[in-house]
Amino acid sequence: MQVLLVGAGLSGAVIGRKLAEAGHSCRIIDS
Repeated sequence: MQVLLVGAGLSGAVIGRKLAEAGHSCRIIDS
C-alpha cells in the first residue's frame, strides 16, 4: 500500500515508521 502523510509531527513520524516497518511505501510531506 502507498501512503502519503501530510505533517510529520510526533504522531506522523511514528505512524510513518510503523507503516514502513510493516512493508508499506510511505511518503511524508512537512513544511
